[in-house]
Amino acid sequence: MKRLRDYSLRGKLTFILTAAVTLALIFALSAAILREVVWDKREHLNRYATLTQALAVQLAPTLAFDDPRAAEEVLSVLRLEPDVPAAWVRTARGAVFAGYRAARIPYSASPQELAPPRAEAAFWARAVSLDQDIVLDGEVLGSIAVTVDLSELWENIWLDSLSVAAAALVGLIAAILLAHRLQRTVTGPILRLADTVERVSGERDYALRAVKTADDETGALTDGFNEMLNQIQLRDQELTAHRAHLEELVAQRTAELVKARDTAEKASRAKSEFLSSMSHELRTPLNAVLGFAQLLQTEDDPPLSAAQQESVQEILSAGEHLLALINDVLDLARIESGGIQLSIEPVNLGEALAECGKLVGPVLAKHPVELDLAVADCTRHAVYADHVRLRQALLNLISNAMKYNRPGGAVTVSCLDIGGGWLRIAVSDTGAGIPPERQKDLFTAFNRLGAEGGAIEGTGIGLVITRRLVEQMGGGIGFESEPGQGSTFWIELPAAPPGEAGGIDQASAGQAARASAPQTPQRTVLCVEDNPASLRLIEQVLADRLNVRVLGAHLPQLGLELAARHRPELILLDINLPDMDGYEVLRRLRAAEATRDIPVIAVSANAWEGDIGRGREAGFADYFTKPLDIPRLLAAAGQLLQPG
Repeated sequence: MKRLRDYSLRGKLTFILTAAVTLALIFALSAAILREVVWDKREHLNRYATLTQALAVQLAPTLAFDDPRAAEEVLSVLRLEPDVPAAWVRTARGAVFAGYRAARIPYSASPQELAPPRAEAAFWARAVSLDQDIVLDGEVLGSIAVTVDLSELWENIWLDSLSVAAAALVGLIAAILLAHRLQRTVTGPILRLADTVERVSGERDYALRAVKTADDETGALTDGFNEMLNQIQLRDQELTAHRAHLEELVAQRTAELVKARDTAEKASRAKSEFLSSMSHELRTPLNAVLGFAQLLQTEDDPPLSAAQQESVQEILSAGEHLLALINDVLDLARIESGGIQLSIEPVNLGEALAECGKLVGPVLAKHPVELDLAVADCTRHAVYADHVRLRQALLNLISNAMKYNRPGGAVTVSCLDIGGGWLRIAVSDTGAGIPPERQKDLFTAFNRLGAEGGAIEGTGIGLVITRRLVEQMGGGIGFESEPGQGSTFWIELPAAPPGEAGGIDQASAGQAARASAPQTPQRTVLCVEDNPASLRLIEQVLADRLNVRVLGAHLPQLGLELAARHRPELILLDINLPDMDGYEVLRRLRAAEATRDIPVIAVSANAWEGDIGRGREAGFADYFTKPLDIPRLLAAAGQLLQPG
């Protein structure tokens, strides 16, 4: 049902005026009709009450002389009153003394049947009885009861009421018509103003103006609305001008940002290409250095002398240090460019520390300290982290604590639940500590805090890499240091339920364990490598250690021809080849029916994680980066060369 507040202004005014007039007429009509009913009835009954009193006076002698005939003659005057159908005279003992009946009343009707209610009994009664005592000289001789018929009175009142109601209805209709006509004077300007508001709102045309038709309140409202439109139009013009200027500024800033972005992307690509190129150019000769040094170290025929072994070890140490420097620089570049991918999962701290213990052997040999990794205690704890990167961060902290310790010092690792769902792994040493004035530069790349000229090797970026790795895993890193007392570095990571952590990654160990003894003679391996030193290294390693025939190809097309002709059991394929890269060679090998099932191992100086991932997705059985890990390469090749 529609409510009054939802009607239009014209409808509301019409409704209000109609309701007001209607209520006023109802109250006036009700008052008039009620006054007429009460007044006419009272006057009517008063008249017959006076008549009854007069009859009582005239009837007193008839009762005194016991003359009923005389009493009926007195009552006969009632024939002149059409509203009196009957009247009765009773003695003091209640016996009917005389009576009067109108011609329309049957004679057999008794006084009891004709007796209506008394005058005060019912207001709406159609007949009443007026009683009056008959008194003579102070003695009550009897009483008279006059019946008064009020039907005609009520009919007259009803007709009068209808006449008044009809007149009121006519007046109401006239008032409504007049109100409907006059309300236009009030609603017209308001409706025109509302129409202007709707047009302005719909068309957004602030040049429109409302027409003023009077100087009353609606005129003032119209003036206020027009002034508001003036202000809005002025603001709109100013905003349009500002918007045009802002668009120019935005276009200018956008062009500058696009140029800056392109420059940054170009610089980033140049840096990535430079690092990738430098990695390739450094790893390729380093592969030959470390590879042949490893062969010399394991040479048994003839065996190397002690001095030669020491020289080879120096070559390996220097080469491994150079490789570590290359890896650290590439790691930092990958982290800064966002190219590093993390796999966050529950990692058991005891198992991660146990792995670190196996990897710090070379450092421990150079810097003998007492090392307590607290593996048993930390096995009760696990954190959410990337398994490999957490091991890298812990290994970096532990290696630093060992390298920068005093001779015979101690390195202690502890795991602590610090509350709030976080765990802390702390690495403490008993070294010289870090001076307070140098602590602010601790996490600055390539800043070794004055140790650049010392005997301890390093690049000054290990802690930077560690902090950024920990932060990317959602954790934090901190330290405390006191000169002369040592330092404590800690990593804080979200705690994980220990039962959800997986075991130690033994993939490499498993591969080495599965490396077989020398294979059956005459199994063929094809090596496609454009660098002669790398090709000779791989040929010598595989031929001597796995007892296989190695076919070498320095060009990709020659490699494809040799693969189709000899169908080797395994192919080692360099990625960076002239005229055709390793991915295209692999695609052609897989397209040819004769070579599609031969396993292919990628060998490349491209050591970026994206390169390694791309190689595995392309379908290489394995991916090895230069310098080669000879034992791991032998294990992988031996497994792939096993029959079946």
